[in-house]
Amino acid sequence: MISVNSYKRAMDQITVTPDMETRINARLKGGPARESRKGRSFRSWPAACAACMALLISAVILVQPGRPQVQPPLTTVTRPVRYQAVAQLAEALPFTLKTPAGLEDKYEITEIAGYNKGEMGEIIYSAADSVITFRTCEGEKDVSGDYNQYEEMEKIEIAGVEVTLSGSGGKVFLATWSRDGLSFSLAFSGGIDADECRAIIESV
Repeated sequence: MISVNSYKRAMDQITVTPDMETRINARLKGGPARESRKGRSFRSWPAACAACMALLISAVILVQPGRPQVQPPLTTVTRPVRYQAVAQLAEALPFTLKTPAGLEDKYEITEIAGYNKGEMGEIIYSAADSVITFRTCEGEKDVSGDYNQYEEMEKIEIAGVEVTLSGSGGKVFLATWSRDGLSFSLAFSGGIDADECRAIIESV
């Protein structure tokens, strides 16, 4: 589909001389159809002019000097691969999996999954009144997938690493940090005290 801006730019580059305008107007006023040498009649001149104009516009749009040829972005969505044990996820990931220690004493692991063809690992810990989602991947990035705007946000140092804590009402709902070439996130469904969040991060 040709956008309006592309159409306008194309039309700006088309020049119709007075002689061309006179001939086109003469044909549009109803000149008789011509026969080809093989006896086949041409289409009416208005249709022919319209077809030529469309080809000319297409050529100008596609071959504009200096215009970059932009390819549309490709979006690949992969389904999560679920595992029955943390050890299976650790084996599937291309990096060493580091997880919070001691959460299994208070929480039940309800989901273990790998995303983006094994580039990211996720473990969900569930209790009666709260859910903790732990994620990790290679590189330095926000791996949480949580783009909420929280009322409170601060950066603190935990175990020699800068950690971003986000939340509201004095509760931490999201913690993100990077260390040793890996990124981590902890999301707390009902919020958690900062001291308790610190203890979990220090155990990773």
